[in-house]
Amino acid sequence: MASDIGIIGLGAMGRNLALNLIHQDIPVSVYSYQAKELTDFTQIQSEFPNINVSENLEDFLASLSKPKKILLMVTAGSAVDLVIDDIKALLEEDDIIIDAGNSHFEDTQRREANLKKDAIHYLGTGVSGGAMGARHGASIMVGGNHQAFANTESIFRALAAKGPDTPCYTHIGPAGSGHFVKMVHNGIEYGIMQILAETYGLLRPKNSNLEIAEIFSDLNATLLRSYLIDITAKVLRKEDDLTDASLVDMISDQAAQKGTGQWTVTAAMQLGVPIPTIVAAVTERNISAQKPQRTKNHAVYGSDANNIRANIDVNDIYGALLTSILLTYGQGIALIEAASEHYQWHISIVGVIRVWRDGCIIRADLLAPIEEALTDSSAPLFRQDWTVEIMSKHLPSLRHLASTAIASSISAPAMSSTLAYFDSYITDPLPTNLIQAQRDYFGAHSYQRNDKDGQYKTDWDQ
Repeated sequence: MASDIGIIGLGAMGRNLALNLIHQDIPVSVYSYQAKELTDFTQIQSEFPNINVSENLEDFLASLSKPKKILLMVTAGSAVDLVIDDIKALLEEDDIIIDAGNSHFEDTQRREANLKKDAIHYLGTGVSGGAMGARHGASIMVGGNHQAFANTESIFRALAAKGPDTPCYTHIGPAGSGHFVKMVHNGIEYGIMQILAETYGLLRPKNSNLEIAEIFSDLNATLLRSYLIDITAKVLRKEDDLTDASLVDMISDQAAQKGTGQWTVTAAMQLGVPIPTIVAAVTERNISAQKPQRTKNHAVYGSDANNIRANIDVNDIYGALLTSILLTYGQGIALIEAASEHYQWHISIVGVIRVWRDGCIIRADLLAPIEEALTDSSAPLFRQDWTVEIMSKHLPSLRHLASTAIASSISAPAMSSTLAYFDSYITDPLPTNLIQAQRDYFGAHSYQRNDKDGQYKTDWDQ
């Protein structure tokens, strides 16, 4: 039996995507450059006759129905180009390559243009949800030729989380748009994770990990209910198998990253979109990696942060998290809107939010009113009645937590940056008129006036 789809790369994500389809009785062919990964599938082949395990690319591609559909789940970067080079000569017109890894959107645009010369379709596809999402239902963001998407839609529907209303997959737009939206998704993920870590840091001096876990569990029964808050409570409850301590206390504070957060920051700077929460989150991961320097600096300057009993309560935490997380989503939405306009992608923001409602890492109940607001009104998100009500009611809590952190020598850059972002957006005039005057003074860059149109220059030393 010819397979509906072929998967190259059988690490955690590729393996679970294959298992997801196999358990739905969808014929799948698999191939890996790692012999061990192929062996694992060979062992289950007798249990699932709809799986075809190939030991070489020729047999793998020959086992696929036409047009051939090949899903790549390999490490982003040069590895993707190497696999494409290996299979391109074996493909035919209208065959489809689905890059489901975290490729940079500009690489996706380049690959799509190159393959188009040979009439081969390339779908840059963002997949969120981790290994569990891949196995049981992910959030899928597809970019590329619409007809190629239509020819593979049944596969995406099968792999997607079911969602509260619709399956969590969609065609985002032209080449690169799917991976761009997934990149921004990851940037939002960075921001929210940093905000939750800072909340934990504020609570840590006064509360045990179990008490903090209970606070997050209570928050998860409110509008803040989300995957990230849920797993935060579970992480804080986990005991270490090797000691009597909480496992989280035994984990190094050096936070790793794979680059998508940095890509988000770079894209935002290039498009002129402020995303300070995400910038702060990426910066803090960079600082966390400098463990030797931080340890030596601590010995010189010291810090009373761990001895401070911060004066905050659960209501403050709820309000601060609600406003800061809402603002983080808002920054990501603004970046996608700017990119859509710049690249002429015509992205439906409502469609993006709907795909994020389930399956992905940033899924949250808060996305439901965001989707509803963006569906019912053309007004910007933060000038809609419900948003104004939330910010007016709960912004003092964010202000209290950020100021408490500063006064207590507790690092909370994401909260502080998020608050400054909102304060700047509601300030008119900002003091940046002075910057314009300074630029004209030393560089004759000119400036605009408040009372007249046009550009002006001044001889400031006259």
